[in-house]
Order: sequence, then C-alpha cells, then structure tokens
Amino acid sequence: MSINRVQNEINDEISIMELIALLRRNILLIVGLTVLGGVLAFAISTFFIEPTYVASSTVYIRPRVNDGQISTGELAANARLANTYAEIARSNAVLRNVSVSGFSVNEIRGSIAINAVRDTEIMRFSSTTTSPTASAAIANQVVNAFINEVYEIIEIENLYVIDQAEVNPQRVGPNILLNSLIGLVLGGMISIGVIFIMTMLDRTISGRDQVEALLNVPVLGEIHYID
Repeated sequence: MSINRVQNEINDEISIMELIALLRRNILLIVGLTVLGGVLAFAISTFFIEPTYVASSTVYIRPRVNDGQISTGELAANARLANTYAEIARSNAVLRNVSVSGFSVNEIRGSIAINAVRDTEIMRFSSTTTSPTASAAIANQVVNAFINEVYEIIEIENLYVIDQAEVNPQRVGPNILLNSLIGLVLGGMISIGVIFIMTMLDRTISGRDQVEALLNVPVLGEIHYID
C-alpha cells in the first residue's frame, strides 16, 4: 500500500470524524428544526387544509344472456366497453345534467374518478370533495346522467346500478400522519443544510490543525486567549 493511499485514507477518516463532530455540536439545532418541521406540517394539515370525503357508486355492465349462457366474447367486449363508458361519463353532455350547489361542471369533472374494477364488468364512480353530502350527490347524479346518456347514444339498456353512493363522514384527506412525517424529514434535512452552509461561510480559524493546513507550516506554540 503506497504512502499516498494511506494518507488519503487517513484524511477521509478525519473528514468523516469531523462531519460527525460537526453534527454533534449542532444536535440541538437539528432536533429543534426537525421537531418544528413536524409540528408545522401537523398544524397546517389539521387547521389549514380542508378535509376531503369520498363517496362511491358501482355500475354493472350486464352481458346478454342467450339460453341461460353468457359467451366469453360478450364478457371481453363489455370489459373493453368500460373504457368507452368512462369517457362518456366524463363528457360535458353528461356533466351538464349534474346539478350540485356550489360546483361547476369543471369542478364536478375534477372531483370524479371512474375506474373499471379489475377482471370484472363493474365500473366504480367515486367523487371526492370537501363535503361528504356533496360527494354522494355528485356520484349518484353522474351515474344517473351517464346511464341516460348511454341509452340515448347506443339505445342499449345494459347498465345497472349495484350500489348507490352514500354519505360517508369518514374523511380521506389530508393524511395528517404522513404529512407530519414528511415535515419531520424535511425539517431534519433543512437543519443539516443550514449547518453545512454556516460551516462553509465560517472563515474563522478555530485550531492549530486549520493553521497548519492553510499555511503548510508546523505550529511551534499556542497562546491561549484569557479574558
């Protein structure tokens, strides 16, 4: 092992030790900003962000039954048809027939999520708003308007409501615990960043090691400051 390599490993070890010592010296700042970040995130999530509520309704795309049997081709066609139905449900032709106080067509469209349940012929209509009553009303009205629009366009009555959306007082957002944890992490990262910036901007010489490193000469003696 060469002398230069040994010297580099020693320098790296010293740098790591200095970094650990730096963090230890500022442990109160790190803890303080970390806790502050968590508290701020908790307060904002609790008192400043409106809670949101979701309500869902499900619709079944019923296949045609011939002699008591359902063809696999009919089931596959209905599964593909779900994507087409979802686009129809988001159209202005459907949403203009939805009337919920305080919500425009664009706001209703933004609150609605329409998904096909995997490996089924069932569609789920979900509405998320800041009011549990409004969420249920929007989901139910969108489903009704959607079924009527499909009948007018295709003239096929193969859509059946399985579950009507009900008022659900259990809020789904914001996620206070997750936001608080994110606040803690961000607070810790910011505190470490502040420490590094303060250290980089600090031009004072705090010991003989720094003098020898800067001047490249040995220190023969030290005179301590006495107040």
